[in-house]
Amino acid sequence: MKRALAYLGLLALILAGGCDARRSGVTTPPAERDDDGALSAALLAALGQAKSYHHLADVHLADGDSDAAAAALRQIFAIRFPAGAPEGEETLLDARARLAKLELGRGNADEARRVVDEGLAATSRPSFFRANLYNVSGELHEARAHALDGTDAVAARAERRAAIADYHQAIEIDERVQQALDKEARP
Repeated sequence: MKRALAYLGLLALILAGGCDARRSGVTTPPAERDDDGALSAALLAALGQAKSYHHLADVHLADGDSDAAAAALRQIFAIRFPAGAPEGEETLLDARARLAKLELGRGNADEARRVVDEGLAATSRPSFFRANLYNVSGELHEARAHALDGTDAVAARAERRAAIADYHQAIEIDERVQQALDKEARP
């Protein structure tokens, strides 16, 4: 939840014009920027719509309606983001991570796995949000291992090994992102 709030805070800054994408390391294609470098209206509208669906999911969860919360998060997948905008891809990955955790919490581990696997298959660009999806995948493996403890020690161990591999993948992606940001920050 804290991660989602931090993301929404960043999104709010972008929507309010308080974040200069030229300084933030955002690599939005020139076609998604206007003449002064600001994000395009189409991208801002799509990001705003995703933000509203996250808020809607929050309210449904606070009201105890996880079905409606999941439905709100799934609506994000139908948003048409401008082609090639990394912010759109990252928004979709973030929504997938949140939905997968929600589904896991509701006891729908297979659905959570499907949501994560589809997100990982849809992107290969290193980003914080791709790394986070690997973290959620690791959590899914851990939950499966826990469910197998006491009934199938070999399968539980395999799930823990898969979790470790996913966490290492997340760490590797985050390190590459940090290296790229460090390189970009150098004069």
